[in-house]
Amino acid sequence: MKTLTTLLALLLTMTTFSQSITVNTNTHTVPELVNNVLINSNCVSGSNISWSTGTQFGSTNGIGYFQNTNPNFPIQSGVILSTGNVLNAGGPNSSSLNDGNASWTGDAALENTLAQSNITMHSVNASVLEFDFTPISANFSFDFVFASEEYGNFQCQFSDAFAFLLTNTLTGETTNLAVIPGTNLPISVVTIRNAAYNSTCDSANANYFGKYNGGAAAAGSAINFNGQTVLMTAGATLIPNTPYHIKLVIADRGDSLSDSAIFLSSNSFNIGQNVLGANLTNATQNAVCYGTNQVINSGLDPQIYSFVWKKNGVVIPGATSPSLTVTTPGTYSLTYNKIVMPCDAVTDSIEVEYTPQITFPNPKDLNKCNTGAASYDFDFNINTSYIIPLNNNTLSASYYSNLADAQNGINALSTVYASAGNQTIYVAVKSSITGCVAIKSFQLKVTTPPTAHQPNNLEKCERELNSHDAYFNIHSQTPSILNGLPAAEYTVTYYTSLEAANAGTAPMYTTNYLASNGTTIYARMQNNTDGACYSITHFQIIVHTVPVAQTLQSILQCDPYVLPALSYGTYYTGPNGTGDMLHAGDILTESQLVYIYANNGYCATQSHFTITIVDLNHVGPNSGTYCDNFVLPSSQYAKYYTLPNGGGTQLFAGNVINTSQTIYLYYQSTTGTFCHREREIQLTIVPSPVITNPSNVFSCDAYMLPELAVGTYYAGPNKTGGMIPPFTVINYTQDIYIYAESNTTPNCTSEKHFKVYIGLDQMQDVNTCVQYTLPALPIGNYYTGIDGTGEQLHAGDAIFSTQTLYVYAISNTGCYDNEAFTVDIALPILLATPNVEACASYTLPELSVGQYYTGTNGSGVALHAGDVITSTKTIYVYVNNNDGCHNQRSFVVTIHPNPVLDARSDMDVCGTYKLTPLTVGNYYTAPNGGGSIIAAGTVLTSTQTIYMHAVSSFGCISDNQFTVNIYITNADAPANVTQCDTYTLPALTANNKYYTKAGGPNGTGIELMAGSAITSTQTVWVYKQNIIRQDFMCYDEHSFVVTINHTPYINTIPNVNACNSYTLPNLTVGNYFTQPNGTGTMLHAGDIITTNQDLYVFAQTNTVPNCFDEKSFHIDIYNVSELPNKYVCTGYVLPSIEKGKFYTGTNGTGTLLNPGTMITSTQKIYIFGHSPLNPNCSDESSFDVIKLPMPEIHNVPEANRTICDNDGANDGQASFDLTSLNSIILGNQTGSEFELTYYGNMDDLLHNTNPLSTTLLHSVFVKLINNLAPRLL
Repeated sequence: MKTLTTLLALLLTMTTFSQSITVNTNTHTVPELVNNVLINSNCVSGSNISWSTGTQFGSTNGIGYFQNTNPNFPIQSGVILSTGNVLNAGGPNSSSLNDGNASWTGDAALENTLAQSNITMHSVNASVLEFDFTPISANFSFDFVFASEEYGNFQCQFSDAFAFLLTNTLTGETTNLAVIPGTNLPISVVTIRNAAYNSTCDSANANYFGKYNGGAAAAGSAINFNGQTVLMTAGATLIPNTPYHIKLVIADRGDSLSDSAIFLSSNSFNIGQNVLGANLTNATQNAVCYGTNQVINSGLDPQIYSFVWKKNGVVIPGATSPSLTVTTPGTYSLTYNKIVMPCDAVTDSIEVEYTPQITFPNPKDLNKCNTGAASYDFDFNINTSYIIPLNNNTLSASYYSNLADAQNGINALSTVYASAGNQTIYVAVKSSITGCVAIKSFQLKVTTPPTAHQPNNLEKCERELNSHDAYFNIHSQTPSILNGLPAAEYTVTYYTSLEAANAGTAPMYTTNYLASNGTTIYARMQNNTDGACYSITHFQIIVHTVPVAQTLQSILQCDPYVLPALSYGTYYTGPNGTGDMLHAGDILTESQLVYIYANNGYCATQSHFTITIVDLNHVGPNSGTYCDNFVLPSSQYAKYYTLPNGGGTQLFAGNVINTSQTIYLYYQSTTGTFCHREREIQLTIVPSPVITNPSNVFSCDAYMLPELAVGTYYAGPNKTGGMIPPFTVINYTQDIYIYAESNTTPNCTSEKHFKVYIGLDQMQDVNTCVQYTLPALPIGNYYTGIDGTGEQLHAGDAIFSTQTLYVYAISNTGCYDNEAFTVDIALPILLATPNVEACASYTLPELSVGQYYTGTNGSGVALHAGDVITSTKTIYVYVNNNDGCHNQRSFVVTIHPNPVLDARSDMDVCGTYKLTPLTVGNYYTAPNGGGSIIAAGTVLTSTQTIYMHAVSSFGCISDNQFTVNIYITNADAPANVTQCDTYTLPALTANNKYYTKAGGPNGTGIELMAGSAITSTQTVWVYKQNIIRQDFMCYDEHSFVVTINHTPYINTIPNVNACNSYTLPNLTVGNYFTQPNGTGTMLHAGDIITTNQDLYVFAQTNTVPNCFDEKSFHIDIYNVSELPNKYVCTGYVLPSIEKGKFYTGTNGTGTLLNPGTMITSTQKIYIFGHSPLNPNCSDESSFDVIKLPMPEIHNVPEANRTICDNDGANDGQASFDLTSLNSIILGNQTGSEFELTYYGNMDDLLHNTNPLSTTLLHSVFVKLINNLAPRLL
């Protein structure tokens, strides 16, 4: 199984500048690089070592040995394979690596490997290292870092490649180990990249991208490549003692520009010598499961090797086999050696850790009530929800009928399991993180249905007077209801109705439940694992009323108090009915607290009140004498006054009485029976003697004590040491006390103290190392000059330099004295250095005294002026005279880091570039945060220098800049084209080419030349490539659609000859029209043509442009002449006709009638003829000759045509309605074909003008026509 894992490197901080790797091509031969650097084992080695690099093709060496001390690069030493000159691989990243030449070939095996992942590559400048080996164990791995110049600028366009090809030489199977973990995707710049360093393409597997070394990061880069991956591990599981071949190869793509390299870690090439495999730790999620054993197997043959096992460096007695069973955590090591032909012993170690114990509650036994059934359904989900918290997504539970199945994880039971009961079930709880399992068991039980025991009623006093309710803890009944049944198996819930209890729904809350007297509570005792197994009982809530204890107000009065009668309750001297019982009528003469207690046999209550009998002898102070003042104490219910009966000024507790006076303690009732009491207090204030505050006295040789106005001199305090009379001469320095007393009761005293100095004491010279602090003087002052001259100094002043000082004192009489002393300071003044805060670094300045150190008292590292401090630390300035004196001062140098700007370097991009987000700082249009801010995400469309500027909270500044060079390449963008049948590609502007697919020469399409004919609808791409320089090009492409509409094709249509009519047939293409170009009337298939005419068949695409075709044909229809039916009065003369002949029978039968023949009787006449066309056909028509009778105008009787002149004019004229005669004139000629009209004269009748319907004429003309024969009238 192939593996590739990421290793985490420990990042260290340094206060010095970063170092570059060093590369050497001479210290090791290539075989030494394999066996001494990569493998470095005495018992296993590579063989048949071969290599290939640029030196074999007249170019540079791409294979070498490197060493590293820079923590920014995760490998300390190893082998480098490069597509260029390895000697140029060391940092900083200050130059472009484009080594190699055209003669340095690529590698076919690498190209074939990439082809299997559908990656095409023409490789050049390949560096190859390959060798054979035979592993002694199944373990194979090595650590590496991939680095490339293509990161950043070219990570979206180019991709050098490499491969680690491992081949089992017995089977011939080859596997590429240089793939992204969990995939078959080869590692390259394109497959591992971070868009933060080039936004023109998305990130890919960015978690494996290690570091970008461009821009601001270039100076500190350990390598001279723009970017690098994290430390990665390639690995595989091998077949021990089977020969393998490994080929390590890296190559440039296409040309020698932008080199790449593989850095292989020394001593990491495990070709089986590390026989114990990977560490078993919690960090790698493969630790050993708690409580289990782990067999560590080397896989080595005990016939070939000898073994010594150790744990934590201590040999394990008797452990001499190739495997070891581990039961505890620790570091286990195996030293193995060949028994025959021994080489140096090889030791491999493995760290073994155990996972934390999976802890969960013991599962519950599941119970079912015995109903006599053969089996019962037990729900294991009850235990799952109990033992695994709801928010724990890493543990799962499975259930088994026996321990072996639980241990092996087989035959798991369904979560609802049918059992007859009395069965042990095992639950296995598994961690999805570690895969470890913990197993516990529980029982399936079938039990007798329970009976809930009826508890006693709950009783309580009402919560307040007349509330008739109280708060109850209902759950206190549970133990009684269970009556010894285990609470772990049964749960008791409470309800306010029997229905709810039976349903087990809406249980009541059981703590501080407010219930009224007489409430019934129902208790349901239910089996915890069988909801159908329950029993119900009930109990009552009894609330007792609380008796009323009468409440009395506290009493303050002058006279004894008589207890009144109580309406409810009894007097007691103690609480809760304790002490002495008192009775109504009892007389209380002393102040006291009295309780009223009421009890109804179940509930009790009480009140209390205070009785205070006024007695001023027990309130306030007594008369007395006091020194200086008296502070009035509290007087309780009485008040202080300056005059009797509450007169004068009221005084208050805390007032200070400074003079002798009489005050009065006075009480007067404010309620009830009036009374008052008063007590006189005489306060005598005796002032203490006042002694003038004396000062210390200096005298040169003697001092006479003056007489005192108050007090007496003593040699000691409090009248001790003997009295000293006034005018005593003091000849030596001594303390004098003045004591005075009032000689009253009490005796009020005062005391003062002063000192008489006779001359100055001799001062001792001072020798010290650093400084001397002047102590306080009993007399006199310090001066820097004799006789009080120079600068006066004070006690507490610090002396830092050697000098002579003077103590000078002068008496009231003008005599004075001096005492000189020398202060000798051994060390020069060490000035305090203030703390320093700086950005990035601080350079130590010159010192006038002392030496810089990193530790106290000259310890640590000695520093010098000019040293650069790059991290926060305390600096000590230390001076030592090597004669026992030393001094130091310290200051803190706080180094605030400059903001760490993200690495950005110059970019060459095509078209546009989007600025990626910065971790700190902003983009600007001008240096030093000048110009305007450019927001992350801004898309640049033209070449621009971008400035990065960041300021820390302390004010430290970091600046960087990079230039985005944007190259615009615009391919021709033809519009979509629609043509009929064919389109000829026109010429394009320079460097534009046509292709049938996207991607131009890098795609899968075919180039089309200008002038090519496009005969089918297709998308055509115009691709333009702009080579900026040899290693960088931009391209643009546009597509347009050529739509080819194929012109319909209409076959030639022959002319048509037909007799009588022609039915238009169906068309496969187009439509019939009576005029060309689809004009005239459109005809349809099935239409009947009866006349000679030209028709057009027109077909079109209805596109723009319109593609069409048209064919015309002539239809010649042979039709005999057709005559309408003829209505005649006398006869019908056959006319001449164009086609056909007259016959009396059909189809030319009967008598042939010639034109001019008179037809005098009603009959059918046939016109028949043969066409002169090919093919020949005949046609026939017919018409009827119908002979009609003449219309008859019947005579109108005179009576019907005579009217009276009754219109009032009496002029012999009257209007006559002619239509009234119609029926008489027509008679039985009633058909609609008869037309009757009246006229005033014959001329109008003959010309059909001026018809009449009424008239004044005496004569009218009548005309009757049969319209079937218009001449018949």
